[in-house]
Amino acid sequence: MEPETTCTSNDTTEKRKFYMAMELSQKEWKLGFSVGPGQAPRLRSVPGRDLGGLVAEIRLARERFGLGKEVEVESCYEAGRDGFSRRTSGRCGCIVSWKSRG
Repeated sequence: MEPETTCTSNDTTEKRKFYMAMELSQKEWKLGFSVGPGQAPRLRSVPGRDLGGLVAEIRLARERFGLGKEVEVESCYEAGRDGFSRRTSGRCGCIVSWKSRG
């Protein structure tokens, strides 16, 4: 008798991730990029609310870490009063989680 199997593929490839942390203020956004533990982060700043600058820094960080556009950007930040939203972050191509103050 042949054994039955439920697994039809053996794909154990992990999906690469690209992490971005942000500290937001009205004057300046501080950005940190990494691909995970053991990798020195890329630290940059852009003027507050400068979405073009944010997108440019994401592109430059992708180049720095040798990542293509298919690699997702996971981001976290502290939700502050300047209201950086899921919609705004989505336009930058990010998957976002945040924690609120208080």
